[in-house]
Amino acid sequence: MTEKATPTAGLLLADDTIVEEVMVAGKPQLLSQRPHSDPEIAETLEAGGYFLTAQNDNLIRCGAVKLPGPPQPYGSEQRLTDEVRQFIHAYVQLTGPAERMATFYVLHSWTADQLSVTPYFRLLDDYGRGKTRALETIGSLCRLPMFAAGATTASPIFRMLERYRGGTFIMDEADHRDTDLWADITKILNQGYMKGWPVLRSEKVRGGYEPMAYDCFGPKLLATRARFDDDALESRCITYQMPSLNRQDVPLILPPTFEEEAQALRSKLLSYRLDKVRAVRAWVPAVYHTNGLDPRLSQIIAPLQRTITDEETRRELDTFAREYQQELVVNRGLGVEARVMQAIIGLHNAGQFLRMGTIAAEANREEGGEPLTAKVVGNTVRGSLHLPVHQVKGRYQVRWEQAQMDTLANYYGLGDDDEHEPEEEEENARWPMGEVNDGIR
Repeated sequence: MTEKATPTAGLLLADDTIVEEVMVAGKPQLLSQRPHSDPEIAETLEAGGYFLTAQNDNLIRCGAVKLPGPPQPYGSEQRLTDEVRQFIHAYVQLTGPAERMATFYVLHSWTADQLSVTPYFRLLDDYGRGKTRALETIGSLCRLPMFAAGATTASPIFRMLERYRGGTFIMDEADHRDTDLWADITKILNQGYMKGWPVLRSEKVRGGYEPMAYDCFGPKLLATRARFDDDALESRCITYQMPSLNRQDVPLILPPTFEEEAQALRSKLLSYRLDKVRAVRAWVPAVYHTNGLDPRLSQIIAPLQRTITDEETRRELDTFAREYQQELVVNRGLGVEARVMQAIIGLHNAGQFLRMGTIAAEANREEGGEPLTAKVVGNTVRGSLHLPVHQVKGRYQVRWEQAQMDTLANYYGLGDDDEHEPEEEEENARWPMGEVNDGIR
């Protein structure tokens, strides 16, 4: 009896054999490369105790999932990086930083399956700004790109992610608010940035229902019209606003050569994977090292830094990370939390008590922005800033704790003003000892 082959699109086996699906003369085949050996291509293969065959389904035949051709030499890492960037630049208008980040993300996607965490690359703006073109161009260079803009239900998305594990999920208009699909998309995005956290669903099996786990981990390219309401999900995205379209050299319609160029680059990127992926699997990340970045930004940048070994390219990525950190701080400084923190710091420096109504009045002195009420300030203080609050004569006020205030001031990009302690209202109004400081979550 002939053993049944298991379809696969790509694996890195325990013995360090790399298995990857490639397109040869219009037919999906399997490439295998054992350590210190040349790649081999066949319809089926036995490796690491597995009997494998290539995936050959409707998703590949219709172009919803794209494969590389046989591996091709790419020269140096810097040369490959330049080629990827030039391809993106030829077909999409992005800002310089966004173009660089898109290039880094493409390289990251070819080894991301061996990491424990991956960021998402998200393009933001209303329709007509080229988001869809950007997704198509950048996505066509990523490893096992899965284009899911046409999916009308969550069911095919879950199965596609499971079938092409570690591939790059690409979704246009990924903010289907007030739809049934949005709840499932949120689950995919919340769970899919970290390995080992599958999404559980009930599936009908032989007349009953059984729990099924779907692995949603992998890099993701997203285009949305608005930021996500969930701050945790928002923090997993490296986000860029699409610029106004004014370049005259970007074609309105992709030429017939586009897919041929993209596949040629995917073949070079496959060679890059063969050279890099084993080392990425063996990487042990630092226990805690932020390089001066926010912990979450450091966490999502670290996988990209690990993928890139060329010193010049690494310096570019470091420069990008610092610039992006500055953008994050500026954006935070425009929010309600920053207004409240600025008011708290100003009142404290003036020796005033930090009551909710007083903070609201101080925040409202600045022109612009919606007026804040004492209730909004109270909710912000406790819910977003997690500042300790105590009651004096029936009125709530913030308790100043220097270390926590310094951390928040830095987080929101507020200046380090000279500070002094406020005068006490009376002896029995002193702040209680031993109160828990929740800090920032």
